Amino acid sequence: MNVPELPEVETIRRELIPFVEGQRICSVEILDGRFALPVKNIEGRSVGACLRRGKYLFFLLSGGVTLLVHLGMTGKLLYSLEEMNHPHVRAMFILENGMLYFTDIRTFGKLALLDRMEMVERWRRLGVDPLSHGFRRDTFYALSSKTKARVKDFLLDQRRVSGLGNIYACEVLFRAGIHPERPASTLTENEAEVLYNVIGVVLQEALKSGGTTIRDYRKSDAREGSFQRELCVYGREGDPCPVCGKHIQRQVFSSRSSFYCSTCQV
Repeated sequence: MNVPELPEVETIRRELIPFVEGQRICSVEILDGRFALPVKNIEGRSVGACLRRGKYLFFLLSGGVTLLVHLGMTGKLLYSLEEMNHPHVRAMFILENGMLYFTDIRTFGKLALLDRMEMVERWRRLGVDPLSHGFRRDTFYALSSKTKARVKDFLLDQRRVSGLGNIYACEVLFRAGIHPERPASTLTENEAEVLYNVIGVVLQEALKSGGTTIRDYRKSDAREGSFQRELCVYGREGDPCPVCGKHIQRQVFSSRSSFYCSTCQV
């Protein structure tokens, strides 16, 4: 299952900004009670800004409240000027100039309305975002050196580094030449710096491609991303390693499939 990660969520945010920021939410329609919202506290408010931290979107509304959106496994935010006939629409936000649809096949996504304190607390609980100014080499090394977790689990811990998921964790570890099962605390300062740099490079490449579509992810206009064509190891079990030619291996760590090259990653 292609879970939207940082590049996918950031792609959606950037695409939505020109269409939703400054727009008033005229009405809200909830079509699935599992995504119930206090509609009366949303209608009539304007969208001041659309922010992202990790895999979460935060729509800052007038009056000091925030609409939080987490796409889960199959959630999508689709913008259209006309009504859409989609079988899995869970909520509709009718704006002054267009409509924003939240769809979710497996209903693992989340919608919530936060007050100021709840917004601050939710933001604070998330780890450093790799696209933020707070993501620095020294900070990243300090975080990795203080944990006994495997390096892949460290990258996936949203309380430490916010936004990476299984796809990009596999890819950055391959490019950095680090085995996913290796304890994060064993990384040297130089290895941590290499990994830090690779994270930035891979995320920027993925953003330029509009994210990765393995199965469900779609951009805000329902088009697919294309970074799946650039993946070196994820989903490529048995394929030759693009560096050494040995077969890419797949192993389950912490209930997730890890794809890696046992020769290139140590």
